[in-house]
Amino acid sequence: MERYYTPEQIADLLTVQKQTVYAWLRSGKLSGVKLGKIWRVSERRLQEYLGEKPQTPPSPQLMQSEVEHRLDAVRERFSKSAKPERLELLDSLPYDG
Repeated sequence: MERYYTPEQIADLLTVQKQTVYAWLRSGKLSGVKLGKIWRVSERRLQEYLGEKPQTPPSPQLMQSEVEHRLDAVRERFSKSAKPERLELLDSLPYDG
């Protein structure tokens, strides 16, 4: 499974201020996912931003039932605080399994 970073973790890794990372995310310079007020950046996207070749994950893709289980957990976690359009976006995400 791919690792995800918070903007704060990226700022620590790159020794920049977290506001700089947020600016990169808002401008699209760094690609990330935002649910509500929470940003996450995949390890692959961070490597692409840094000009490194993304590593192929060592484990096989998750089975569809596990992906659905994880999406259900995310929906439940954000259902009380996320805007309805954000939840619709989550429901529309494709699964390539």
